[in-house]
Amino acid sequence: MKMYPAIDLKCMTIAPVGMKMQPVMFPAEDSRTEFRVDFCEAMGKKMYFVFALDPNMSEEDKKKNFDLLEKENGVMKEWLHEVQWENGYTVGSTGEPDINPK
Repeated sequence: MKMYPAIDLKCMTIAPVGMKMQPVMFPAEDSRTEFRVDFCEAMGKKMYFVFALDPNMSEEDKKKNFDLLEKENGVMKEWLHEVQWENGYTVGSTGEPDINPK
């Protein structure tokens, strides 16, 4: 699997580089309480991408996932930047499709 990061040039958007991604963790049965984590190396740096189907995951579930990620893969929470969602955000409320409805 490859990820193609987009670069906005204002007059057009390009995706010139394909980054080979390796799965690290994947949620069982489309669980909304587990992380999906992918990894790649780019320019000598290790890059981890953490996704969740529900951006409003409980702090308890996040802690369990981060603990598991560190224990099983040596990836520490401190290495990652967490996206902050507005309180009350629901999947689909900004027009994006919910590709995994409940």
